[in-house]
Amino acid sequence: MTVCVADTGLDSGDTNTMHVDLRGRVTGFQPYGGLIDGSDGYGHGTHAAGIVAGNAASGETDPDTGAFYGLGVASDANLFIERIFDENASEVSPAPADSDLTRDAVRHGAVIGSNSWGNDVQGEYDTDSAQFDELVRDADPSTPGDQPYILEFSAGNAGPGSE
Repeated sequence: MTVCVADTGLDSGDTNTMHVDLRGRVTGFQPYGGLIDGSDGYGHGTHAAGIVAGNAASGETDPDTGAFYGLGVASDANLFIERIFDENASEVSPAPADSDLTRDAVRHGAVIGSNSWGNDVQGEYDTDSAQFDELVRDADPSTPGDQPYILEFSAGNAGPGSE
């Protein structure tokens, strides 16, 4: 299965020099807004991708627990990376439409989209929420039929009752 991570990019942006925990499983990169590659100059996208698909191939373990460092929740998954934030974690300009992100992801084989970013709407259901609800049913409206797509958004740090 392929998971699309839309964030600040991934590692060096070069599949030949990818971190060992992800090497051989990155199917491609799509930079937006004038960015020229999929490299991660900020680190958040690499962190998010590791949580999704790291396979702990480095063999590093926590000395206290023996748990593997770098073991993600879907350690056999492939990754398609969409770079939508620059090296300062600022949204690219022009920002891609939500439908561009889902269309490009499914056209590159992704069935799940992982998004560790969002709007500071305090948990309110807004127009972005409604659009993503439509896109999970048909991620590529320009292609005949429905292209279902599972979208995950992290809760973030700004929900109701946050401090």
